[in-house]
Amino acid sequence: MQSELAHGLAAQIRVLRTTKKWSQAELAAKLGTSQNAVCRLENPQYGRYSLKTLLALSKVFDVGLITRFVPFSKLMAVTWDTTQEALNVESYEEEAPRVVFYQLESSPMGFIDIKWTNESLSSPAPKIAVTTTKNSSTQYLPTLITEFQNG
Repeated sequence: MQSELAHGLAAQIRVLRTTKKWSQAELAAKLGTSQNAVCRLENPQYGRYSLKTLLALSKVFDVGLITRFVPFSKLMAVTWDTTQEALNVESYEEEAPRVVFYQLESSPMGFIDIKWTNESLSSPAPKIAVTTTKNSSTQYLPTLITEFQNG
């Protein structure tokens, strides 16, 4: 399992760097480290990633970082595909125009009213299916418009 993680992280760091057309030296400068250190991070045999380093990479690439303990089956579902398409992640800046927040409110009849907080959305609102309980509290949920339009 550790081998899967190390291989996946090394491959993803390389994909994110090359997608931005950065050399190892350029990424090293952004991280405040050496080109040799970046070379180690991209080596699947290295496997000694610190949380501090992963957070620094997350900041430099302008992407989120998730660290969580999960069952092996979920780990494999996420790490199995190591193609460039699967490992590439849009930066926050690239993704931000498509991210919206919406507010869910239960009506007396048990239906859901959706109030969009992004004024740029066209009307009518995209169709979505939401399951909730009658006593649920108001929630703010981030989502991607592309999920609605393709769903």
